Amino acid sequence: MSENEPTRRDMIESELKKTKAELTIAKHKEAKLRSQIKGMTEKEHRHRSIVWGNYGIFAGLVKCGECGSSVNQRVANSKAKTRILTCAKYNKYGVSHCSRHRLEPDTLYQIVLEQIRSCAVLALAEKGGYDA
Repeated sequence: MSENEPTRRDMIESELKKTKAELTIAKHKEAKLRSQIKGMTEKEHRHRSIVWGNYGIFAGLVKCGECGSSVNQRVANSKAKTRILTCAKYNKYGVSHCSRHRLEPDTLYQIVLEQIRSCAVLALAEKGGYDA
């Protein structure tokens, strides 16, 4: 063996130094990411506003009529980016926990708007009764 040729021990020590350097870089990156996460609010952790650019107007308010779990907004078609509301249990566990049903946000908006209008009509009718 010549003196210029690295020994097995030299190669292992060189590899160990590289691994330690990579580990130091990884720890630095982890610390940086953790500090960014700490800077986020709890709401940012829970919602997809960063991904979709907005919050669902009914977030946390709508429940599945069949099983009672929450209704989540998700993308139905990756190409069209069509948003739908679906049962969280169905999304997570499938047909064994809840049936497959979906609702478009526009349909929910119309249902809620009709209910608000009917309540407003009743409130105005009762107000007229109190004036007399």
